[in-house]
Amino acid sequence: MEKTDALKLAAVTSAAFFAGGAVYINIVEIPALFTVKDTVSMRKFWAAMFNKAKKVQGGLGSVAILTGGLSYYFDESDDKWLWAVGAGVMSTIWPWTMFVMIPDINRLLKEDVIEERGEKWVRENIGVWNKRHMFRSLVSTVAFGTFLYGLYRSK
Repeated sequence: MEKTDALKLAAVTSAAFFAGGAVYINIVEIPALFTVKDTVSMRKFWAAMFNKAKKVQGGLGSVAILTGGLSYYFDESDDKWLWAVGAGVMSTIWPWTMFVMIPDINRLLKEDVIEERGEKWVRENIGVWNKRHMFRSLVSTVAFGTFLYGLYRSK
């Protein structure tokens, strides 16, 4: 396997796992979490899930962006632009997360958030977080599709 092929495969695979994890959280994990009646337990599980997922998703996103960009750089075909587009689309997740999502994430992660803001606020803002997280699901799915199409065009 050539270096460029390995980079392309890594970009496709990491974007696929990122998108799959993101979509799973939106359509399975959070809806199931809302069946938990005890807000204290709900928030604790959400915080634990978030802290584990951010490590995995951060690594997968970084690999997708880096290998997508390197695929663009090393690809000599007329379709190399697909790798730049995929990496560019994937990279929009970071500013969205940092500027739109992190303020509420930090509030939800505080141990005394229920005492400080109330159970209703916590439940509503986990729902808001899930809606904002859908951007990450959509964008990573588009990046995965772009990379997959680029891989298809490579052969």
